[in-house]
Amino acid sequence: MPLPCSANTPRFTGRHIQEFLDTLETLADMEQVPHTSLPSLILHYCSRDMRRVVKYSTLLAGMDWAAICTYFVLLFGVGDRSLRPSADLLRKWTRKNSKSGTIASQRDMEKYFQCFTCLAEPLSDPNNHLMLENDVNLCFYRGIPAAVCQRIWHWIDQAHTKSNNAPPRTAVLEYLKDLFDDTDIDQDDVWEPSDINSTDLEEDNLDLKEQAPPPLLKKKKVTFMETERPSEKLVPASPPMPIDNCIDQISKQLGKLVLSYAEMNRSKGLPPRNNFPNHIVNAHKC
Repeated sequence: MPLPCSANTPRFTGRHIQEFLDTLETLADMEQVPHTSLPSLILHYCSRDMRRVVKYSTLLAGMDWAAICTYFVLLFGVGDRSLRPSADLLRKWTRKNSKSGTIASQRDMEKYFQCFTCLAEPLSDPNNHLMLENDVNLCFYRGIPAAVCQRIWHWIDQAHTKSNNAPPRTAVLEYLKDLFDDTDIDQDDVWEPSDINSTDLEEDNLDLKEQAPPPLLKKKKVTFMETERPSEKLVPASPPMPIDNCIDQISKQLGKLVLSYAEMNRSKGLPPRNNFPNHIVNAHKC
């Protein structure tokens, strides 16, 4: 038997008990494991919550696989029971679909036909005889929205316009196909774009959306507020000074520095020091 945690291994979580038991038997047959060994292995393929329900059963210690199947179906089989078909249920569903249902395309037509077949086929089965074929055809026509019935009424044969001789389902289905034919030149005039379901358009264009590149997002333009700057008066640049004048000014400044240095030494009682060139000192004295 495969490991419980491996891929594609059945795991019972409380629903579809019969499918779980059948899958477990198929795996046992493939691995050549006898069914008498399955009672001791079934807990490994159940979820934690399901193990809490059945782990104290004495049947798990035995070898009777049929008794285990009966016990599990008794515990969890109620949720897997299908809805019992009935004529009242079919009529109720068709009345509801006639008022609130939508048939605006061939896709809607197929969905309606599929749902109706699921409810009506068990009733019209020759072995059950729960509903007459004419009553099933009448329910099929009455389940179509009234706006659609008005458009296909003129196509129905006069012999099938009475409730005791309703038009066959196959004929009504052909009328609907012709009504929603995409190649019809009057298709846009008959049906307004507002009547078409937007979800169907999105599903039809799904492949195109996957192939198309994603739209580029527009960048927002960011602007900054400029503050007003005070007006600055431009001062004209002064003309350059001659080189001789520059040298004279530098010499005078050095002379003043020499005198201030000598005054500082005199105030401190230090002997005078004159380490500056004589021409600088003489330039200052002049």
